[in-house]
Amino acid sequence: MNVVSSRPIRSAIIKAEEQRTAASISDINFYNEVPNFELSLDDFEEFALARLKVLRKIEELKVRNITGDTYRTQLDNALKSQLKSNPDTDVASHFILRAAYCRTEELRRWFLTQEGHLFRHRLEQLMTKPRALQAFLKKSHITLNQVNEETKERLREELLSIPHT
Repeated sequence: MNVVSSRPIRSAIIKAEEQRTAASISDINFYNEVPNFELSLDDFEEFALARLKVLRKIEELKVRNITGDTYRTQLDNALKSQLKSNPDTDVASHFILRAAYCRTEELRRWFLTQEGHLFRHRLEQLMTKPRALQAFLKKSHITLNQVNEETKERLREELLSIPHT
């Protein structure tokens, strides 16, 4: 009988979990840095159209007043089919559309609204993965302090009065 140490298995499990955490972090981005890589004209157009399809899907879901699990599922499907969870595609497509949609205030407002919904969706997904959320906050240099019950109760009414869109 061969006895196998659990350390290699345990380290493989930890490594796989770290990769899932890294993948989750790459899904959410503040887009602080312009990408520094070359794109062909075909890729430029493909990335822009892919993101535009995702943003239009968000708009469609909002207009049709689709919420909850249906909203999340349909948006996840659009993200997987269009942006294919590729961080380079995501970042490049964001900046391409950001430049394209800065021509007028109306276009700018539409773009920011849809991007805000996309960010919220990704943040909500990240919140289900505590390690990934902590890694994202650390990567983004965001420090949060836990609120005690007394402070929470004191601010309860004010926090509940904030509109959720």
